[in-house]
Amino acid sequence: MDSSSNAESVKDSHKVYSEAGSMISNGETYRTSSQAIGSIQKMFTESQLIGYVGLCYISIMDFKKNNFIDSSSKKPMKKALNSYNEWSDLIIKKLFTYLNFPVEDQKLVQSLAIHGIHPEDLASPLITEA
Repeated sequence: MDSSSNAESVKDSHKVYSEAGSMISNGETYRTSSQAIGSIQKMFTESQLIGYVGLCYISIMDFKKNNFIDSSSKKPMKKALNSYNEWSDLIIKKLFTYLNFPVEDQKLVQSLAIHGIHPEDLASPLITEA
C-alpha cells in the first residue's frame, strides 16, 4: 500500500454516516440534497414556497438580462448566453421537480419575468413573513 492510498483510508475512517444519509465528519453534518429540499418544503407555507421559487426564477432571469451584453459593442455574448441558458433551464427544472411544483404554478412563476417583477419585489414579502 503506497502512502497516498494509506492517507486516503485514514481520512475516510474519520467519516461517519448517520442513518438518514447525512455525512458527519469532524463534528460537522452535511445533508443530502433530498434532505435539504425536504427541509425547504417544511419551512415554507404554500404562498411562501411560490415566492421562494419565484425569487429563484426571477433572480436567474434578471442576472441573464443584465450580464450577457458586451459593454463595448452592446451585442449579446452568444456562447456565454447559450451556456447560461442551458444551466438556468436545468436548475429551474430541478427546482420544480424537487419541490413537486405544480405545472400551473410553474407557468405562474415563469410569467413573472414577463410582467416586470424584480427580485426585490419577491424578497421583501418573504423576509417580512419569516
